[in-house]
Order: sequence, then structure tokens, then C-alpha cells
Amino acid sequence: MNNFKISKEYKRIEIDLTKKIIFEMENIPSLIENNIFVWGFILYDKNIIDYFNIEDKLNHLKGHFFGVIINNDSITIFNDITAGFRVYVYEDENLLFYSDNYRIILKNILKNHIDFDEYELSFWKEHRFTTGSRTFIKNLNKIPPASLIKINKSKILSTCYFKDYDNDPDRKALLCTIRYDLEETMKLLKDKYNKFILFFSGGYDSALLAAILKRLYIDFDAIFIKTNPIYKENYSDYINALRISNLLKLNLNILEISLDKNNLEMNKLILDDLLFDRHFALLFYYTFKLLSKKYPKDVLLLFGQSADSVFSFGPTGDNLGGIIRRILINYPFCPLNIIFKEVLSKRIKKKFICPRNMEEYFLAFFDEKEYIPLLREDSYKRKIYLTSIINQIKRENALSSLMYLKLFGFLQGSDNQVIYKAANAFGFKNVFLPYAQPSIIYAICKYKSKFIDTFIPKYPVKNLLKYYLPNVKIKKINYKMEKEYPEIKIYEKQVEMLFINYLDKIRSNQNGE
Repeated sequence: MNNFKISKEYKRIEIDLTKKIIFEMENIPSLIENNIFVWGFILYDKNIIDYFNIEDKLNHLKGHFFGVIINNDSITIFNDITAGFRVYVYEDENLLFYSDNYRIILKNILKNHIDFDEYELSFWKEHRFTTGSRTFIKNLNKIPPASLIKINKSKILSTCYFKDYDNDPDRKALLCTIRYDLEETMKLLKDKYNKFILFFSGGYDSALLAAILKRLYIDFDAIFIKTNPIYKENYSDYINALRISNLLKLNLNILEISLDKNNLEMNKLILDDLLFDRHFALLFYYTFKLLSKKYPKDVLLLFGQSADSVFSFGPTGDNLGGIIRRILINYPFCPLNIIFKEVLSKRIKKKFICPRNMEEYFLAFFDEKEYIPLLREDSYKRKIYLTSIINQIKRENALSSLMYLKLFGFLQGSDNQVIYKAANAFGFKNVFLPYAQPSIIYAICKYKSKFIDTFIPKYPVKNLLKYYLPNVKIKKINYKMEKEYPEIKIYEKQVEMLFINYLDKIRSNQNGE
């Protein structure tokens, strides 16, 4: 392609087609081959070029990544199924500008002029993240999950490669598919990386990954992050991790991080990285800061993150509250839901409304409160806006629609972004979430039983643990501290105020105050 310019470090690519197209990236590509440029972490088992012969093969790529293929008279842009590698985009009549750092677009294109998208800002305040293709700043958008964009001299064609499967519950097929995918993935990783670190919480998800690594004779360090001061959730996880690691005969490494509420440099880093993905991120940033002093940057970091969302769409508690939430998700028009609605309304002190049709159900699922897929009275203020988004992305099959809504909402948002961003901030590029990959996501769409899931959340993980560890009983217990330390609330409030104060400052500048 003659109208093609690229910088020496591959951080800026310029192409003239139907518009001027610019890719200006903070990170350098992790893969460059035959005019294929890929950023992020990408895992494949063949020649990389083989994956781009047909669109369907994108669904066999694992990792979090963003890529560009430059042909003679066109380019193809793609990302991973969860949009884990976040890329922002600005578009006008003459320009398409892509960047992995929103500040580059704000500074160079928008000239730091910010107009708020009030609908997205409202969604962000409620959920801590914006929807899958937008931010709360007008004209600053995101590449949605599972995107495939083809651009030539005459047109731009944007599609979503996420598949729409019919759901036919099959426990055996589900377990076999997930087991095969996890084992083959770990074998492939073993061939590429010498050192594995597994973040071990003592829960079902990390226990299953540990069991598979041991079965395949893959050496790994299991680590648990303990906070100082410790808080009740961390304390319970700590006791569970010690107990379960002992059952699995793991040598558990305890890394203790001390939080510093006066670390202005860390606070600025969090605000810059996670403006659109508000999160109590201090734990993660301090964790990777500590890891950077103990491990080389080329280690592979494994997380059980995303399992709750992928397997049970969020609520995985074995208690009555968890069961009620899963009934509401799996059977949205069950007559009992009227009773559940009243119970939850009193408990959460919000007035809920049962959805009357699939459109309202998808809205309630996407705009949920504490994993409760019921409509709220105040949700009608943004009903038209969110419904328009949902109608554009939903599938024919209900379960596939719910999965893509989860990808378009929670999975592209705060909880995954905080891992990728915090790791990247301290030089760790090889971060992998085994449960947030296409084969497992599609297996759930095809074979999951809503009935079993209602009463046994994440049953594929629990069943596979019995397969790998038939003589070990894994059960997470909620341990209570004798004394609770209030300091953690101070840190949470501090991080929360970082974001709120920043927005207030922007508004003040706009109003000339």
C-alpha cells in the first residue's frame, strides 16, 4: 500500500483510504508479521496468518488483543471477544483515529474540550463502567467486544463476529468442551512460557486452574495477596486459600501489600488508566508493583477472573439470595418473581418492577442492580437510550443475547480492565484469563442448563473439580474476623473521590468557575 506511513517504533500508523486513518498507540505491537500488527496478548497454535483467512477463525484466538491487517487496497481491524485490550476511537467526516490511550485523543483531537454524554455518565455512576462502545465523553468511543471492521477506498463495514448459538442443554458436552479447552490452552502456554504465576484465592475457579496445571505437570507459583491492614473479605479469602492450598498440596506464597493512602503518584496512575472503569484499584496496582520487584516481566500471569460472569452471569452465591437472583435471570417470567420482587425491594430499599416482555428483560439484565434483573423506577429515565443499544447488539437466541450483553457491559468493564491496566503499568504484558475465552463462552451458550445453574451455580467448574480431584472436597467458607479494621473503607472512599473530584473539576472548568 503506497499511502501507508509507519513510525520507527510502530507506535503510529497512517493510512489514506476513504478517510485518513491513524493508529497512535502508547504500547508497541506484541506481534508484527506480513503487515499484520497486533497489540496486547494473543495466543494461537498455528501460523498467525492462517487465522485471518476467514472471519470465523477470529473465534479461535485467545487473549486480549487489538489488531490491524494492511492489504493493498484495504485494512481490517479486529479485537478480542471481550474487548480486553481497550482501544478508543474518534471519527469525523475526514478522520478515523484509534488509540489505546484516551488521553492521546483528548489532547491531539478534542484539544481537551470535553462534552459529557449524560446517559453514559449516569450509567458509569451506577455501574462503574460505560457501555461497550462509548465513554461518557462525546466523540470519544470504544471498539466494542468481538469487533471486525473492514475499510477500503469506498466504504467502512463494521460487524460483530460474536456467534449466535441455539441453546441445547448437554452437561456432558459442556464439561468435555471446557475440560478440553482448558487443558489444550495450558499445554500451548507451557510451550511458550517458562514461568507461571497463578493468583490463588482458594475459590473454585483458581482451584480448578491449579488442579489442571498439576495434572499437566506444569510448574507454577501460587500466590495470595494479603493486605495490610486486612479487611473482612481479604481475611476470609486468606483462610480459604491456606486451607484449600493445603488440600491441593500447593506451596502457597503469601505476598503482603501495605496500602498507602498518601501515595499521590499511584492515585494519578489509577485515575489516568481507569477513568471510564472506576474501581477500587489500589490493591491491584500495589500488587503488581510488588511483583515487579520479585519476578521477571516475561512471566505468565493466570487469573480465574470472569468465571462468575461467564458461567452464571454474576450471582454465584449458594445462599437464598443467590438462588433468587438466578431464578430471576434464568426464568424472568416465573410467577414467583412477583414475591421475589417484593422481598428484594424491601432488602435493597429500591422499588423494582418485573419485566413484562423480552425487551424489558434484556434491559433489566443489562442495567441490573446487585445482579437483580428487575426494572427500577428510575431506569425509565434512560430506558430509550439503553434499549436502543440493546436492540442493536442482541442475538436471536436468548442465552447468546445475555452472554453478549454481559460482554458488552460488565466483562469489558472495570473488573477485567483493572487487571490488564495495573499489570501493564508495571511492565507485565503476559496476562491471561482462561475462562474469558471464546470456546468456553460459546460452550455456555450452547450447552448450559438453566435449571442446574439455578441451584448449582458454576456447576461446570464444580463438576470438573470432582473429575480432577475426586478425593478432595473443595468448598469455600465465609470466615468472619474477630475484629474489623475500618481503614480499608478510607482507601475505598479515597479512590472513589479521585474520580468524582476529577469530574467536578471538569464541570467547573466548563462553567468558567
